[in-house]
Formats: sequence, structure tokens, C-alpha cells
Amino acid sequence: MRGRCRGTGWRHQEADTAFFIQEYGALGRLRQVLDRLTTACAGALHPAGTSHEQERTMGKKWSELPRWQRRATAVLAPVEVVLTVVAAIDLARRTEQQVRGPKAVWWPVLFVQPVGPVAYLGWGRRRPGK
Repeated sequence: MRGRCRGTGWRHQEADTAFFIQEYGALGRLRQVLDRLTTACAGALHPAGTSHEQERTMGKKWSELPRWQRRATAVLAPVEVVLTVVAAIDLARRTEQQVRGPKAVWWPVLFVQPVGPVAYLGWGRRRPGK
């Protein structure tokens, strides 16, 4: 038992493993293992009264989402990606003096979606002549 978190379910059924590998490939299996570890080791990650298995089934498939959510996601996801790429390119090209605060702090901020790139582009850059 040493070196393991309790309740990780390492000895689960072969059919469960085969299903995940067949359905989601090796990355799906890795995600399943990581989900079990974080559930067992992190404690209160789930809403009150739900188990890990119940929470996993709470997510909806793309086809089950309402039409407005699918459209909003299809429009906003590329906008988010473009903003992040533009901010990352801009940050990489600027010198330390052209950025408000240390560049090392802005890099992780860029990946806090959706506010990180907007914060950098709005407040993180120094204007020419200032």
C-alpha cells in the first residue's frame, strides 16, 4: 500500500481498460489513470454528493449541447486561440523594457483563458514613448 493513494482502483477490470484504450487510445487510458490519481489524492475535487464515476458522466457530448452553445464555442474558441498566439508573439518580440513587469510573469498569464491574453494586450505592453 505504500506509495499509493487509497482508492485509486489500480486493480480495475480488464474490460474497463480495454474500453478506454479502444475508445480513446493510449491518451484516454492515461487520462483515466490521472483522473483516478487526482480523485484519490486531492480529496474534495467533486461537487458534494457526487462520486468520480457520476461526475464523469455529467459531461455532455458535442451533439447534446444546445445549438447556441455549439455556435458560441465555434466562434469564441478560435478567437481565444488567435488572441493567445498574437499575445505570445508580441511578448516574444518585445524587450524587457517594453513590457510592464517581468516577461517571465506574463508567459504563464497568457495561458489563463480568456483573460490572460486580453490582460497582456491591454495592460502588459508599454506604449512607445512612455
